[in-house]
Amino acid sequence: MTTDKKTLILNCIRLGMDFYTSCLSVSCSKEEIENLENDEQFQKAVEINTALLEKDLLEDHDKVIADCVDKGIASPLQWKLERVNPSKWGSRQKLDLGDKGALGSLTINMVRGDDGS
Repeated sequence: MTTDKKTLILNCIRLGMDFYTSCLSVSCSKEEIENLENDEQFQKAVEINTALLEKDLLEDHDKVIADCVDKGIASPLQWKLERVNPSKWGSRQKLDLGDKGALGSLTINMVRGDDGS
């Protein structure tokens, strides 16, 4: 496989495509894909480009947060806080229990799992 093909695959990954789709987009054969899957150095490059994509997206998100906060919109900031520290800033939902005497209403803090979902 040529270095140009590998570079194109890494560029696709940096744009947000998954590994397999990136390989298909540059017309890799099944054998080429298998070779790349077993190439530790290339797989490390895939991990690095995936991490760089995440970093770029988070930097863009911070810019959007700053613009929104300047306009009085707090929801993107709230979204990020919920993901950074879900036990503290997780979604809150108020449930009305109707006419149940002393029960009244109940506020539940929604805590997401370790995977952020």
